[in-house]
Amino acid sequence: MQPTYDEEKLARLMEEAGVDLILAHTPHNMRYLTGGYYFHFRERVAAIGPSQYLPFVGIPKKNPENAFQVAWRVEAAPRNEVDTWIPDVIYTKARGTVGASETAAEAIRKRGLDEGTIAVERAFMPVDAMETLGRELRAARFVDSLGILEELRAVKREDELEIFRRAARADSEAIQAGFQEGARGVTTRRIEQRVEEEMVRRGLHFHYAFTAAGPGMRREPSDKIWERGEILHIDAGGSEAGYMSDICRMGVRGEPSALAEELRKACLHAVDACRGAIRAGASCASVHERGHQAFADTGFADMGIFEVHGIGMVQQELPRFGPEVERALEAGMVVSVECDIRHAQVGHVKIEDAVAVTEDGCEGLGDLGRDSWACID
Repeated sequence: MQPTYDEEKLARLMEEAGVDLILAHTPHNMRYLTGGYYFHFRERVAAIGPSQYLPFVGIPKKNPENAFQVAWRVEAAPRNEVDTWIPDVIYTKARGTVGASETAAEAIRKRGLDEGTIAVERAFMPVDAMETLGRELRAARFVDSLGILEELRAVKREDELEIFRRAARADSEAIQAGFQEGARGVTTRRIEQRVEEEMVRRGLHFHYAFTAAGPGMRREPSDKIWERGEILHIDAGGSEAGYMSDICRMGVRGEPSALAEELRKACLHAVDACRGAIRAGASCASVHERGHQAFADTGFADMGIFEVHGIGMVQQELPRFGPEVERALEAGMVVSVECDIRHAQVGHVKIEDAVAVTEDGCEGLGDLGRDSWACID
């Protein structure tokens, strides 16, 4: 088998950064680099005994045939059932961070890279693991892999985009089911539970469902009952195969007030304007400016927030947006566009969409319910 990622792109990024070996261990980068594998037992909770589960994937520059994976011995049976391209899987009896790091260091020595430049995930690396790598590989130079791996993941393949489509559709449908649950006069905690149930039923991993009912600004599941006449936003996220969805929609019990409708339309105006500026070749700065200007034009910008950001296996990943970010968007990037207004008399109004960048615009992902209220009796 061949790697599923872009081999030439990774080799180029490593060459430009002066890196000889990528050593990744986070769930999102493990999944991306292996083509989908991550140990299901440790998928949600890494802690075990006095330490934590710490896998590794090592990929030498321009030599993926010398790639290796460090896995806990308990993985042997499930790992053998998954057909990945990694040619050398090394099982360690040690189930903690130090043992895994020692095993990775030995694999690096065997490949003659113990004096090379090794890119690690600094922000996620346990202290004792980094200390062990430094002790075992004293002549090596360690640098951060963040820029390389984010850039590698930034443009999604068609098979990745299809996962995003499914995940966003399931997320949007689960949110609508959450609104319907509210017709029973239940708490926002129960509404969150219904969203989770519906996500799981559709094959997603549930991550969160922010809820804000009525004029209050508490944006989390609670014992607050969604009452008649009140608005509710559900901002929910889940993932399929590690690819994330993040969508927010509005509901109301009864009919929205004129002011509530004005606020929702203001959010939608800013989001629509931003979406209209998204296309391959557009600069991140111009997209950022279009959305912020449209929000300012509504007259409600001092009450809320407008934001546009990349989304993938991580929230807030590339592409990033700002007034001085001149990077051009590329077809295949996935972007979240969100706008919210917090009004003391109405409550927290928010719209958030996910879109995929195309050559001549953008494709909405999970647009169900974005253009109107979910009006619940």
